[in-house]
Amino acid sequence: MGPRSKTAVRRTLRAFALELVIYAALVTGYFFAVLHLLGGWLVQLETQHIRVYAVVAILLIIGQASDNRTSCCPRMGYNRVVASPARRSLRIMFFPISHAYVNPIYLIVVGFVIGVLGGFFGVGGSFIAGPALRLAGIDWNFAVGTDLAHIVGKSVVAAKRHRALGNVDLRLGFIMALGTIGGAEVGAQLIQMLKRAGNVNLVVSVVSIVIYLGISGFMMWESWKTLALSKRQNSQRKSITRGGKSDESAFQHVTKAIQRWRIPPMISLPQSGITISLWVILLVAFVGGLCSGFLGGGAGYIRMPSMVYILGIPTHLAVGTDLFEIVISASYGTFSHAIKGNVDILIALVMHTGAAIGAQLGAISTQYFAGPKIRLAFVPLPLIGAAIVIYTMFTGHKL
Repeated sequence: MGPRSKTAVRRTLRAFALELVIYAALVTGYFFAVLHLLGGWLVQLETQHIRVYAVVAILLIIGQASDNRTSCCPRMGYNRVVASPARRSLRIMFFPISHAYVNPIYLIVVGFVIGVLGGFFGVGGSFIAGPALRLAGIDWNFAVGTDLAHIVGKSVVAAKRHRALGNVDLRLGFIMALGTIGGAEVGAQLIQMLKRAGNVNLVVSVVSIVIYLGISGFMMWESWKTLALSKRQNSQRKSITRGGKSDESAFQHVTKAIQRWRIPPMISLPQSGITISLWVILLVAFVGGLCSGFLGGGAGYIRMPSMVYILGIPTHLAVGTDLFEIVISASYGTFSHAIKGNVDILIALVMHTGAAIGAQLGAISTQYFAGPKIRLAFVPLPLIGAAIVIYTMFTGHKL
């Protein structure tokens, strides 16, 4: 074995060792975080998962920045990848799982922004994270799976904060997790079919644009109409009020009609103040899970509005409950995509370094806004995701 082969083997073994450390850190962090979220006995370790993520991510960035030229051993089934001189900047990291060169600062900033938005709106943020990863040159199948992995950690942090604010309906969250997991598996299988057909990027891009534009258009119409009615009637309409957080919707007549469907079994949700058919909850969750597995993320951009408009959950409670449900369903989605080879855990870890901080800020901010204003502020976010996808499709430009 020549000197070059020995060097390649050492680098390959070092990459494997680093990946094992990262997986151990992720598993440990998620374990501590979920136990604390559910009121477990490791309450005193509530911040340890954030520290683990931050330390490992910093070490990863330093290690990759010091050696951006990565070579792998052909005999072990890995291709040799050598960075060009322009790629050897300290600002660029090579991620061997997805074979992508990405600026780690870009990933941290994206994670922070998505953390703030997720904590405030109760969404995973995949309508921005997926297109943002695609814009950085990552294939859609990796963007979908990696986004799910990053969202699990961020949602743990945000859901914990919302639970402290009284914005989580645990019963509803567990029920929705059942339907979401089934939908996520169907979505992941669709991604696999598209991978084999060789047109995953085109199909996912078109579907995501249609869904993002549809959600933004509907929520803009509903929010403006609700705010206009509130002003004209001067609070004479009956409002849903919980904990001093007012909420109302121009779509409320449809919501009430759905709640009157007596399809057994009926589920009582005292914290949300409603009684509704179990099948309606599972259907909403399944559609959200399908979008989660197909487009990536926790699909809160589908589920949070659906909880408000279809189930009749107050906006603040829908935000917190959806984040709690994302912790469960996105964990399953991450596992499903991981065994299919669609997760770059290194990228997810770097993104979570910023997301853990942003999620706290977003969750705290919800207590200062009424429900219709939160929904109206949500409108531009899917539009941003659609704009990024369209830009990437028609220009082919990457960061």
